[in-house]
Amino acid sequence: MNSRWLWALFALCWPAELLFAAEKIRLQLKWQHGFQFAGYYAAEQQGYYAQAGLKVELVAATPGLKVLDEVMAGRAQFGVGTSSLLLDYAKGQQVRLLANVFQHSALVLLSRPTAADPDIQALRGQKVMLESGAEELQAYLSREGLTAQDYQLIAHRTSLPDLVNGQVAAISAYSSNEPLILQQAGIPYHQFTPRSAGIDFYGDNLFTSNKLWQKKPELVEKFRAASLRGWSYAMQHPAEVIEYMQQRYPTGSSRAMLLAEAAAMQSLLQTDLIEPGYINPERWLHIASVYQQQGLLSTVPDLDGFLYQASTPIDLTWVLIALLVLLGLLLALALLAYITQVNRRLHQLLQQKRQQQGWQHARSQILQQMLRDETAPHELLTSVLQQLQQFRSGFHPLLLLDRRGELPLLIHIDLSAAGWSDMQQRIAVFDNDCDIPGLNLLRVPQLGNPSPEFTGVAAGLLRFCAFPLQGDCSQIPGVLLVWQQPEFSTQDYELLGDVGSLIAISLERQRDREALRQSEARHRLLTDHASDVIWTMDLVGNINYVSPSVQRLRGFTAEEVMQQHLTEALTPDSAQLVWNQMIQASALVAAGKPYPEFVADLEQPHKDGGTVWSEVKTGGIYNEAGEFIGVVGVARDLTERRKAEQQMRYLAQHDSLTGLPNRALFMDRLHQALTYCSRHQRQLAVLLLDLNKFKPVNDEYGHAAGDELLKATGEALRKSLRASDTVARLGGDEFVVLLPQLESPLEVSTVAAKITAALVQPFVLSMATVQIGCSIGQALFPDDGSDADQLIRVADERMYQQKQQRHQGR
Repeated sequence: MNSRWLWALFALCWPAELLFAAEKIRLQLKWQHGFQFAGYYAAEQQGYYAQAGLKVELVAATPGLKVLDEVMAGRAQFGVGTSSLLLDYAKGQQVRLLANVFQHSALVLLSRPTAADPDIQALRGQKVMLESGAEELQAYLSREGLTAQDYQLIAHRTSLPDLVNGQVAAISAYSSNEPLILQQAGIPYHQFTPRSAGIDFYGDNLFTSNKLWQKKPELVEKFRAASLRGWSYAMQHPAEVIEYMQQRYPTGSSRAMLLAEAAAMQSLLQTDLIEPGYINPERWLHIASVYQQQGLLSTVPDLDGFLYQASTPIDLTWVLIALLVLLGLLLALALLAYITQVNRRLHQLLQQKRQQQGWQHARSQILQQMLRDETAPHELLTSVLQQLQQFRSGFHPLLLLDRRGELPLLIHIDLSAAGWSDMQQRIAVFDNDCDIPGLNLLRVPQLGNPSPEFTGVAAGLLRFCAFPLQGDCSQIPGVLLVWQQPEFSTQDYELLGDVGSLIAISLERQRDREALRQSEARHRLLTDHASDVIWTMDLVGNINYVSPSVQRLRGFTAEEVMQQHLTEALTPDSAQLVWNQMIQASALVAAGKPYPEFVADLEQPHKDGGTVWSEVKTGGIYNEAGEFIGVVGVARDLTERRKAEQQMRYLAQHDSLTGLPNRALFMDRLHQALTYCSRHQRQLAVLLLDLNKFKPVNDEYGHAAGDELLKATGEALRKSLRASDTVARLGGDEFVVLLPQLESPLEVSTVAAKITAALVQPFVLSMATVQIGCSIGQALFPDDGSDADQLIRVADERMYQQKQQRHQGR
């Protein structure tokens, strides 16, 4: 036998691990091992690193170690750092950001309480211990009026012991674990977060050196992708990862503490809304502006060399295509001008689509802020208007709210005092015009003494667009005014309509919170006639008293409820929760300890057959001898609040005009379908479609007719698809369809033909009957791509190819 064949047979029989050794790299963590780095443990546990041909060593930090120095010196290839990496980059360090793991920084200030309510001003003249890279906390103190001279900065040492022993007044800490330690120890504290002052930094960030990025881009890409897969897995399976950590990287923390830390990290990573590692350049510009205000940056650096950009291999096929296109252009110069015009339009559409995606991301963040109730109403409204100006720098928004007939409340304006005086006279038209739906367009001949920004605007060229916030101005009378010099486009109207709806939702919540606050004040004075339900129960679960207000909550009279046992007054899950708490409370009281505080949301049966939710707070009842004999509780109706929260969650995942799923919900369903099809070797298809002749309808009949046409299109698409299919609106007149679990690729053409037939039919609008059509691009998994981005890109290209062919065929 030939010796070459012997060597080949020997290689096939030899273990693959010895033939192809994995590349060894080091990841330098910025702290000791903990769930804070769970994604990297998961990538190791699940074999993501091994699949990428990597053998990764996860190195815990030691006191005084600087992660950046380890990476720049080459002792570690990758590191985990804070947002202060931007400062290092501005100083000339060749650092490259790869992923923003924590979408919100976990850094907070913890202090021992000196009063009933938290007050950051109490730190004046006190010692404050801050860790390295905590510039965002210094910026927060400065924004709250505390300069570096107002407190004594102490280098970070043992953290919590120094705070508990009174060595310092406040310390920097991670909101995901250190407050939990204090809670478990029963130590009271106050927590201050920079986000309350509008400072929203990224948290833990994965980075490398530019030297490694340029020398081994494939290695960087493989490590980044495997790590982010690990983060997705870790946040979905925290218990499994914690078990692996306790075996391989013991931290000394209990399993319960690590699970609590994992739960606290959910709101910081937001993996249910955003893909792990998502980088928003606008957020980094915001961070740079905060550093600049603090004097840490003289100018905002160019972020192109700092932020991660996926590498794209050169495809020589396009060189040949370009040569063929060039030959065709030389033979048809007349066609050149037309194709150039079409390509320019397509480029504009792509830019508009990217802007819409950015706005949808900002809109989701604003809705999340509303859900968490962490931002003051005035700051939230200002944030909405600032987001609007970031996406349309030429816009100048003004929000007017009528407070019981008083002068309008000014939230944001860019006019001189004289210009505002003249503006007030012109705004008087809205006093009797709030109930008119849609847009009111004004042409103002001149603003008396305008601000310097408008000194070059000729009379009659400054255009205003006014949106009544609600059709019924008796509820929230108000107007959103926006002025600019150019004409308003259809995209402008759509964006402003969305902003108006966000403002209206914020004002509704503000009104509801104010009504709730006033209601609570009255209830404290009228306990005998409280609208909250007050009840008492003995130690075996019999209800022996309930206030008459229970009938408003549950439909049962007080007499009927007092005939019920705990297991009848609550649903099974809620009853079990209360029963467990009573057992725990009885044991603590028997041991001589006070009755533990208990607050929970409980579900109760209603007399009409449904259920209602209420917030329940309980306390212990003692007789004259001091014996624990029962429980007293107060139940507050949560039905309306839960409905409002469900509505906002719906708005965060659906298009406000058509009611169809938006991009975020569609991408979530697409990822789930891809996972299923990959596991079961099934096929799926993505159809991207754009309406033909939509712009002429808008131009001729106005944006209101365009909105009506978009709603009718959405309904037609729903009727054309199966219940298992998904149709979503991406923005403008662009829609996308998901066909999961195909039995045959022929189904795609059948569905596309069905959609085309449905949309070519005349649409009867309130203003006219119009006939449009659509251009459809198709992408099939796995033939055209293995992930969501590839499939959408292929479908997008094919849609525009079809649209180009339609234009060229005129």
